[in-house]
Amino acid sequence: MDAPALDGTAPRRNRRKVSRKNYDENAMDELIEKQLGGNSKKKYRTKQDLEKETETEALIALSVGFPIDELLEEEIRAGVVRELGGKEQNDYIVVRNHIVARWRSNVGIWLLKDQIRETVSSDFEHLISAAYDFLLFNGYINFGVSPLFAPYIPEEGTEGSVIVVGAGLAGLAAARQLLSFGFKVLVLEGRSRPGGRVYTQKMGDKDRFKAVELGGSVITGLHANPLGVLARQLSIPLHKVRDNCPLYNSEGALVDKVADSNVEFGFNKLLDKVTEVREMMEGAAKKISLGEVLETLRVLYGVAKDSEERKLFDWHLANLEYANAGCLSNLSAAYWDQDDPYEMGGDHCFLAGGNWRLINALAEGVPIIYGKSVDTIKYGDGGVEVISGSQIFQADMILCTVPLGVLKKRSIKFEPELPRRKQAAIDRLGFGLLNKVAILFPSVFWGDELDTFGCLNESSINRGEFFLFYAYHTVSGGPALVALVAGEAAQRFECTEPSVLLHRVLKKLRGIYGPKGVVVPDPIQTVCTRWGSDPLSYGSYSHVRVGSSGVDYDILAESVCNRLFFAGEATTRQHPATMHGAYLSGLREASQILHVANYFRTNPKKPVQRYSGVNMNVLEDLFKRPDIATGKLSFVFNPLTEDPKSFGLVRVCFDNFEDDPTNRLQLYSILSREQANKIQELDESSNESKLSCLMNTLGLKLMGANSVLDTGGDLVEEILSRVPMTSLRAIRSTCKKWNSLSKNQIFGRKATAARKQFMGFMMKDSRLCSIEFDLQGIRNEDGNFVDPSIKQVSILNQVEVSNVFHCDGLLLCVLEDNSRLLVWNPYLGQTRWIQPRNTFLSHDRYALGYDKNRNHKILRIFYVIDRVSGFEIYDFSSNSWKDLHVTPDWEIMPPRRGVSLKGNTYFPAQKRTIAGVGTRRIIKSEDFLVCFDFTRERFGPLLPLPFHSYNVRLFVYLSCVRDDQLAVLYQRLDTYDGTIEFCVTDKIDPNAVSWNFFLKQVIGFTVKPCAGSFFIDQEKKVAVVFDLDVYKKVKQCRYQTAHIIGQDGYFKSVNIGQARDLGRTTGVPSSVVKGFCFPLVCSSYVPSLVQLQINQPQGIRNESHD
Repeated sequence: MDAPALDGTAPRRNRRKVSRKNYDENAMDELIEKQLGGNSKKKYRTKQDLEKETETEALIALSVGFPIDELLEEEIRAGVVRELGGKEQNDYIVVRNHIVARWRSNVGIWLLKDQIRETVSSDFEHLISAAYDFLLFNGYINFGVSPLFAPYIPEEGTEGSVIVVGAGLAGLAAARQLLSFGFKVLVLEGRSRPGGRVYTQKMGDKDRFKAVELGGSVITGLHANPLGVLARQLSIPLHKVRDNCPLYNSEGALVDKVADSNVEFGFNKLLDKVTEVREMMEGAAKKISLGEVLETLRVLYGVAKDSEERKLFDWHLANLEYANAGCLSNLSAAYWDQDDPYEMGGDHCFLAGGNWRLINALAEGVPIIYGKSVDTIKYGDGGVEVISGSQIFQADMILCTVPLGVLKKRSIKFEPELPRRKQAAIDRLGFGLLNKVAILFPSVFWGDELDTFGCLNESSINRGEFFLFYAYHTVSGGPALVALVAGEAAQRFECTEPSVLLHRVLKKLRGIYGPKGVVVPDPIQTVCTRWGSDPLSYGSYSHVRVGSSGVDYDILAESVCNRLFFAGEATTRQHPATMHGAYLSGLREASQILHVANYFRTNPKKPVQRYSGVNMNVLEDLFKRPDIATGKLSFVFNPLTEDPKSFGLVRVCFDNFEDDPTNRLQLYSILSREQANKIQELDESSNESKLSCLMNTLGLKLMGANSVLDTGGDLVEEILSRVPMTSLRAIRSTCKKWNSLSKNQIFGRKATAARKQFMGFMMKDSRLCSIEFDLQGIRNEDGNFVDPSIKQVSILNQVEVSNVFHCDGLLLCVLEDNSRLLVWNPYLGQTRWIQPRNTFLSHDRYALGYDKNRNHKILRIFYVIDRVSGFEIYDFSSNSWKDLHVTPDWEIMPPRRGVSLKGNTYFPAQKRTIAGVGTRRIIKSEDFLVCFDFTRERFGPLLPLPFHSYNVRLFVYLSCVRDDQLAVLYQRLDTYDGTIEFCVTDKIDPNAVSWNFFLKQVIGFTVKPCAGSFFIDQEKKVAVVFDLDVYKKVKQCRYQTAHIIGQDGYFKSVNIGQARDLGRTTGVPSSVVKGFCFPLVCSSYVPSLVQLQINQPQGIRNESHD
């Protein structure tokens, strides 16, 4: 049988590029050269001149990375226009493009705002300011090393202080930019030189050295490349890397051009096929390597069948490994080329004289301390502290630009530790290796016409050894060659003696040129790199490894606590593994640091204010359930520890509660558990004896409520976690510090951990109830379990609801009669009633979420006969519904509920396909996850679930874990043991998800499709599933039940109340309906500050829930 045909386009030698829309590279070259040589300052221009200039400026802006007729996401976030999509946006884009083109016409001068006012009408003054400020502070204009910039750099820093760790391209770019913004900057560099992984080796005589690049070397794409701007500012000529790259076989003969062309064509077509395959595989492609897919396709399509073709094919694989600094067996088949659409246009060039010229110019005038490897970085509200050996450096903020390899090795200790999300991204991303041998010869024996040539290797395992040579004679000042070593060969290179490596290189070169009668002389000097074992890099540059994606670059770029920032090539999703990517990331973080500093300056931390006497209400709630009560003394303690030395509060009541509780006097003090135990030992004694022990024996001082709250500090914060939800409004109205703590989601997690319980809301007999689920007893030896506390919520007492959905502290309630929707904020005690555009139906499903501007919306999915028949969306800001035109090729089945996470809602979806022909047609189904993005108001791509579901009957349910992860429960219906499994997301966003296994247990029965709400406790490795009890024919009633599932076979069912018989409540005999009300529990509750426009329908009483 013949192999499948490969059809396609012309072959490509280099790493594939994705062309930009409306982008002609040759035409752009001519256009920019013409524009840069002209004079944009014209006093009088015709309408035709203006139109032509506007078009030209738009194309120049496009060439440096701006869309022609749209805003960048950064511009949208910066709020450069008041309304998106209108005339003001179009005018802004014209002004922005004009400023960009104006500066690009002469990058050596500092472009002033007044110069723009000379050529733009004063009618657009607000747009001039908006565009100029955005471009200036985000590093699009007035950046670089021009000597003419000096007068515009402040002599003294007034904005704050920043420590930059690392003097590579990212660190130097950020440092110079921060200095221009007015910051005090200090750079700490572990090496004895600047540049980091950009390192120019000076070979030969010191006075007449030859410059060869041992690290980053090629400037890839000149048009938008900031390094090209630096070269222009320094008047350094650039040498275009010529396209001609002949290949020589292992015997030294030139490879046949036809064979070369055929194999290259087949190789590039296989890369195209990889794209097709991963699209078909969807989420499964994330778990497969590029090497695995390429080899399978090579065999399938019969590419490179014989040994000579295979050597050629291996050369292209080695070139691909060079482009990614990683073995193909490690590269993600799904995302290895995710940055291709962002590749810069223009020529690839060498810098005459070496990249050290850029590095030195960037380092000039920047305070740098060399030989300072950082051991520890501490960060917090008060600023940052950096420890290097015995020295300590302090500043307001810190920018960490160390290579990803250093972060992966955990060479720097962070206090506190990096967020789990960031550390996981560091672990997932790949950091590969490329090594080089630089050789200085007495003469250019290879000829002047070549910049590169390649060599094939005998075996696949050695395919990357000296597979490509760069000729530096055109730019280095002498006859120098650099041989590249990629892939597995680069790893073996690290532990091979330099003399052995040199012998192999010379043997290869003499095999090529010896038969031509060309003598390859002995080298004058040779240098071998060891980037993999370098403790200041541990590798060369980053790549997307199997299991990771471009999202991990974004996560690595995220700042921590507005104090710790990150830059470097591994923090840019668009330009990883490039010198310009590192430089741009430095400019990006300088802008971010300025933004944060401005926020700190305009929102200074205020001193803690004293609290009013109303705090008695808060403390009263705190002491309702004291840990110890003896006479008129009550004690509460830090719930996180049982240590006798740990501290708590004592309250002393000095009057008779029964006589006049409103006039009672209560004083407080701080004491240890150990001291409280001594007082408790006096249990039979009088109150006077206990008070004497407290004040005289223990020497404690009693204080009023205000004083104890002022001096309690962290202790008060810890004990606040004990305050029940009913007191939140009192806290909010009386204590700014506690209010901010109660709003803080981190504190919310701490409070939940302190209580060791789940807090949320549940549906019980058409009423909404709060629920506290205490898990601390599940592992006791006696097997006791602390029953959940379920309380009806008073604000909704008169409202019967049939369904409830949760999103970040807001509850969306569906009324029993489907007449209205109710959105409720329990923290603020606010409600908002929402009327239907036409009617709501009983089978409708809803989702509550918000867009990137925090504007809340409701998605309604309406069904007809168990099939989706339409979508509509309600916008809180406009108070109106609108149709959503969506035609998905998948379904959300009616019993399945969505779960809101970070403003978006995720649904379990099912895709059905029809197999077979005629009467033997079979409907097959597969389950997926799909996200509704409330910003785009669209569903994202189908995302994988962590199990094989093709044509398998499953129950699938979702839940949130805290506020940043998703959990899935699934149970197969074709098994009889009732096996139930849980997984938790490792990462999740609207377009990507990965999963970790959490728990699996045999429970012996099937969870009902109308139930399935659950939550998990990761710390205790416990899942709690809510359902009805196991059905038995003899039962006349059913009970709502919480099934607790843990490790090692742990299983327990807890009765949480009798379930309402739907037959009896509807007047239909239960023998006909045979239905009971299922429990429905929402995700863990976190307080929300979202203000609702309160509207109260007639007949509904809005009660307080305090």
